[in-house]
Amino acid sequence: MISYYVISLIGYALKGAKAVGSPLDPAVGMAASVPLVVGVLWYALRRLKTAH
Repeated sequence: MISYYVISLIGYALKGAKAVGSPLDPAVGMAASVPLVVGVLWYALRRLKTAH
């Protein structure tokens, strides 16, 4: 659930970058960010659970 919101925020940022001239397609950038976002969130949640 958290990853959905993070990826949506990345999408908004990429759409804004596209509006000012970035050559990157926002859909491609969002798709590429999925594994990174899910991996970082998995790692962070894993560390949180083991810390308690």
